[in-house]
Amino acid sequence: MAGQSRKKETMERQSEMRKIMYYILGINFLLILSYLYSIFFKGYEIGNFDVISAVVLNVINLVCYRMLDVFYKSMFYDYINDVFIINLAVNLFLTFTKKAWYIYLLIPGYLCYKVGMYAYLHVKNLDKSNNEAENEAAPKQQKSKILKYNR
Repeated sequence: MAGQSRKKETMERQSEMRKIMYYILGINFLLILSYLYSIFFKGYEIGNFDVISAVVLNVINLVCYRMLDVFYKSMFYDYINDVFIINLAVNLFLTFTKKAWYIYLLIPGYLCYKVGMYAYLHVKNLDKSNNEAENEAAPKQQKSKILKYNR
């Protein structure tokens, strides 16, 4: 039974990774089409910035793809998936405008949000745990007083 479960999980993982690869290939195809359209129909030249940005985006896609494969169904999978989706969005919107790089500002903003929520919940629970510790200590003291009077 355990072998079938592992086989099913492996098939699910492969299906998910294949779907992610299709997303990468589709968006890169759109980027290449936009470059070709810019060259042949608009007469623009592709500069160093365009080439370097395409290489950087594909390296980030590759790194995120590998990390998604390694950390499948782990604690970090959702965060890596979020970074991957933002990278694909930048890759897609670069076909329309060069200002798509501003989307990357979502990553530090999201990080600040997550750290802030973690700190808020920690402080909130810290106050509750102190109150619970005081409430647990009070009955013990009362029980010890009751035992002293009963002797």
